[in-house]
Amino acid sequence: MNALGKLLTVFVFLVSLVWLGFTAVLFATRSDWKGEALRAQKAADDAQKNADSLTKQVIEERKLNDARLSAAEQNMIALRKERDAFEGEYIKLQASVKGIADATQKVQPTLNEYQQVNASLQKTTDNLTTQVNTLTTSRDQAVLKEQAAERRANDAALSLKVNEKALEDQMEKTRSLLEARQGGAAEPDADFRGDVISVGEGKNQDIIVFTGGANAGVKAGKRYVVTRSTAPYYVGTVTVVNASDPRISSGVFTPAAGQKLAGDFVPKKGDMVSSN
Repeated sequence: MNALGKLLTVFVFLVSLVWLGFTAVLFATRSDWKGEALRAQKAADDAQKNADSLTKQVIEERKLNDARLSAAEQNMIALRKERDAFEGEYIKLQASVKGIADATQKVQPTLNEYQQVNASLQKTTDNLTTQVNTLTTSRDQAVLKEQAAERRANDAALSLKVNEKALEDQMEKTRSLLEARQGGAAEPDADFRGDVISVGEGKNQDIIVFTGGANAGVKAGKRYVVTRSTAPYYVGTVTVVNASDPRISSGVFTPAAGQKLAGDFVPKKGDMVSSN
């Protein structure tokens, strides 16, 4: 074997080693092409399902948008009709305003005359108002004077009534004292004075207890006058029944002549018991 043959033999050997290494690498990195294909098919099916679902959603949303668009178009049509109606009303109003302006321009001279007449009437009214205010002031002053005179007359009448009442009370008191003296007790104690401190109740209203007893010279059987600071001044008399206590006495009350034991002629706490 010559040198070329040896060289080719070595070359073939080296190529065989490279091929053996390449084959080993391919074996080590081999893939499951069938499994990959199945997984790819499943992924493709899932993608198709997702695409179908998305397509369905898009179709539904398109229908919904179409419905919304239709409603919006209907609203727009209604708004356009309203706008047209408003424009018609506006045109009518403009015509009315123009007619009013024309009518106002025609009646303006008459209106000016009315304004002048009104100004004249206002001036006359102001003058009359001034006169009325003057008369009202005079009337108020007269009313005040009349009221003052009426108050003075009322005061005088009241004063007269008070004087008459005082005179009547004095006359009544004098008459009562005269009656008391005429119906007074026999042999009364000089300058005796006591006050009723209690009165019986019910059928015993004629039993009274008054201040002043044995120490004041009060004795059983004596009779004293019972008077009051207000009308009727003379109430009646009391006949002493018990004067044993040195400070108080009790007796039987008799109303003034011609009166009954009732009303103002029932003795009261605070009535005065005296010898005259």
